[in-house]
Amino acid sequence: MAKLKARGRGFLRCGSVVLLGFALSSCVLIPPPKEGQFKLLSNESLIIQSSFDRSYALAGKSGSVARKLTPVPDFDYGFQTDLDGPTIYAGAARSDGLLRIDKKGNWRKIETEKIGDFGGYTALFGLPDGGAIVARNKLAYNLPDGSYPNKIFRLDADGEVVWSTVVGLYVSRISVDDNRVILSGDDGKDEEQPLYITLDLENGSKVEQTSAQLPESWYNFDDCAVRNDTIYCVVGYPKPGNGDIWDTSLVKFSLGEGKQLGNPVFLENEIYNFRFINDKLYGVRESSKDHTKLYTFDLDGNLLSKEALDIDLIYPVIHGMYKQGTKLYLDFWATEAKKSNLTVKKAQSVLCLNTDTGKITSETYDIPKSVYLGAGPVIPSSWFTR
Repeated sequence: MAKLKARGRGFLRCGSVVLLGFALSSCVLIPPPKEGQFKLLSNESLIIQSSFDRSYALAGKSGSVARKLTPVPDFDYGFQTDLDGPTIYAGAARSDGLLRIDKKGNWRKIETEKIGDFGGYTALFGLPDGGAIVARNKLAYNLPDGSYPNKIFRLDADGEVVWSTVVGLYVSRISVDDNRVILSGDDGKDEEQPLYITLDLENGSKVEQTSAQLPESWYNFDDCAVRNDTIYCVVGYPKPGNGDIWDTSLVKFSLGEGKQLGNPVFLENEIYNFRFINDKLYGVRESSKDHTKLYTFDLDGNLLSKEALDIDLIYPVIHGMYKQGTKLYLDFWATEAKKSNLTVKKAQSVLCLNTDTGKITSETYDIPKSVYLGAGPVIPSSWFTR
């Protein structure tokens, strides 16, 4: 369960001088800056390329080779908040990396805690005031039963910590409803039972958690949302008789009591990514033999639509799902991108679904080979103010 913390190698700037006929070389370790400004041109999106030891920020346009901007601190960035607020936070899974980015491209590394044995961030949620709720796997807080819970932080508009609290939950997704924070995931133990916990937004105190006796085969809650005094959760579990196939269902709980309401409704198998938007649930099913498909369900679990996605990548795998109002962004990267001497062609693609009209637009980015490090957060050009 616990994410492993690693150390980055930093960045080297080397030079050489000739002295008395001997060539002497010197290398100076220059750490990445901890704040600055991403200078984006018109129609350029911000792309973060990140590996297990370093990270770069790039500016990219669809169909063009992205420009290198600057190295950024830490590594393994894999999460970003939605696009609804005045700031965006990008978090790393195996390092201290947490970046706060505003609409003018100003950015700063945020430190949620100066001392601690952390594994990294597991989920982020942006608040309308520019702050955020962030979940971090804190290894030093293991419980008597051996589980590794998360530490939850609320950040203000400047990225400063307002409150923090420890929960016995490995957080997969965060959502906020009125004055309530909904944390969904699993209990962090070896057997991994699904669990949600709600916190008071103002002070971080625990309000409730599911009290139902859940089946042992259930794995975790991928996402939970509150609608009309009901908590809706997506649960995944191995298909009976075939552990290699993953089934997903929609299950409801009473808000305030945590009691299960009715039986789970089967949605589909092999869907691992879900998002609630308004009164609908969107899920992406990937396939190496067929088109990647986007499924839409209502809150009763009824299938509303199923659409094959036209993704201009070689063997695309979804990296993230985030929203802006009623728009859903789907971030894919190519597992077998075509590489030339200088460029990785069609390395990453972002599809935008307007859930009101059903129209889908997309952008595909080429990445310089020298900084191609794998998929990372992408913030579309339309979000920034220039």
